[in-house]
Amino acid sequence: MSRRFAPSRREYMIRLIEGLSGVALTIGAALYLRATSEAHLGELWIFGLGFFGGTAIWSGWKIWNGDHG
Repeated sequence: MSRRFAPSRREYMIRLIEGLSGVALTIGAALYLRATSEAHLGELWIFGLGFFGGTAIWSGWKIWNGDHG
């Protein structure tokens, strides 16, 4: 299979940085809002950490394996 249209290593690095920044901001928001006992904590963790954490893990995996264009 051709990797002609695959994202470059640089793009994966940008995605990794954005994902890690999003995780840090999500954790910071939870600490700032003191959301440890609130009902919306689940939404914050699922959507915030799920999306940004998933992006960071996926991009890191692609960089580690050299699976880029």
